[in-house]
Amino acid sequence: MLPIDWNCFNWENITLRALVYATHRDNRMRWRGARDGSPPGGKTPEDFVSDAIIKTISGQRCWDPNKCDLLQHIIGVVSSEISHAAISAENISTVPTDDDNVINITNGEEPNPEQIFIYNSEKKSLLSYLEKIDPVLRSAAELLLEEQAIGNIDLAHQMGFTVKDVENLKKRLKRAVEQYLAETRFARL
Repeated sequence: MLPIDWNCFNWENITLRALVYATHRDNRMRWRGARDGSPPGGKTPEDFVSDAIIKTISGQRCWDPNKCDLLQHIIGVVSSEISHAAISAENISTVPTDDDNVINITNGEEPNPEQIFIYNSEKKSLLSYLEKIDPVLRSAAELLLEEQAIGNIDLAHQMGFTVKDVENLKKRLKRAVEQYLAETRFARL
């Protein structure tokens, strides 16, 4: 592949359009348990776009011009970076306070027996629900919940699927879990 001349791109247009996407995506996320929270490290949409551009130019995130245009690639990297921030330990285990500080909600403590019982009960209920829909969904959820498969590649290997099949499976799993949550929320009211 020939070297890329990064100076030939309209960076103002690419940056602006990627920023619109990043802002929209950022606003839809739950940061530290709040819709209006800020991402871990206080990152802004501008930071996500800047990081995506730097990682692309440095070669840390490889762009193949034959597969997509540069804007699509940058937006894909931004999406990936925001998703990684959303599932980060800092985002999941902290909540904002009224004075813009952050507190750790796990405090490094082991869960008490009641919390373990509730978790195991909820997990059993969810897995049973998924089994009725599709045993493959149940298997995937079980692997993910037990952290035996962390990413798409691990899950594909564990289940004997391709990564593309796993991506589609995770979309189905997400919809099924959302349906489960909607049904159980109303059942408990």
